[in-house]
Amino acid sequence: VANLHEPLHPAVIRILRQIVEIERREGIPVSMCGGMAAFPGWDELTMINPGELA
Repeated sequence: VANLHEPLHPAVIRILRQIVEIERREGIPVSMCGGMAAFPGWDELTMINPGELA
Protein backbone atom coordinates (compact mmCIF):
# COMPACT_ATOMS: atom_id res chain seq x y z
CA VAL A 1 0.00 0.00 0.00
CA ALA A 2 3.03 2.29 0.19
CA ASN A 3 2.42 3.30 -3.42
CA LEU A 4 -0.95 4.75 -2.35
CA HIS A 5 0.61 7.10 0.20
CA GLU A 6 -0.05 10.66 -1.04
CA PRO A 7 0.27 13.13 1.84
CA LEU A 8 -0.36 16.08 -0.49
CA HIS A 9 -3.52 14.61 -2.02
CA PRO A 10 -6.19 17.33 -2.16
CA ALA A 11 -8.52 15.35 0.13
CA VAL A 12 -5.81 15.06 2.80
CA ILE A 13 -5.02 18.77 2.59
CA ARG A 14 -8.74 19.59 2.79
CA ILE A 15 -9.32 17.58 5.98
CA LEU A 16 -6.17 18.96 7.59
CA ARG A 17 -7.29 22.50 6.77
CA GLN A 18 -10.67 21.78 8.39
CA ILE A 19 -8.98 20.37 11.50
CA VAL A 20 -6.72 23.42 11.82
CA GLU A 21 -9.63 25.84 11.35
CA ILE A 22 -11.60 24.10 14.12
CA GLU A 23 -8.65 23.85 16.51
CA ARG A 24 -7.84 27.53 16.10
CA ARG A 25 -11.47 28.55 16.60
CA GLU A 26 -11.82 26.34 19.69
CA GLY A 27 -8.33 27.00 21.07
CA ILE A 28 -7.38 23.32 20.92
CA PRO A 29 -3.73 22.60 20.11
CA VAL A 30 -3.08 20.20 17.25
CA SER A 31 0.33 18.64 16.65
CA MET A 32 1.64 16.56 13.80
CA CYS A 33 4.45 14.05 13.74
CA GLY A 34 5.98 11.88 11.07
CA GLY A 35 6.79 12.69 7.48
CA MET A 36 4.06 15.28 7.00
CA ALA A 37 5.55 17.37 9.80
CA ALA A 38 8.35 18.21 7.36
CA PHE A 39 6.00 20.35 5.27
CA PRO A 40 6.11 24.09 6.10
CA GLY A 41 3.21 25.87 7.71
CA TRP A 42 2.66 23.75 10.82
CA ASP A 43 2.65 25.59 14.15
CA GLU A 44 4.26 22.79 16.14
CA LEU A 45 6.38 19.76 15.33
CA THR A 46 6.94 16.56 17.30
CA MET A 47 10.41 15.13 16.87
CA ILE A 48 12.47 12.35 18.40
CA ASN A 49 15.75 13.28 20.04
CA PRO A 50 18.37 11.35 18.02
CA GLY A 51 20.03 10.36 21.30
CA GLU A 52 16.90 8.39 22.23
CA LEU A 53 17.30 6.14 19.19
CA ALA A 54 20.46 4.46 20.51
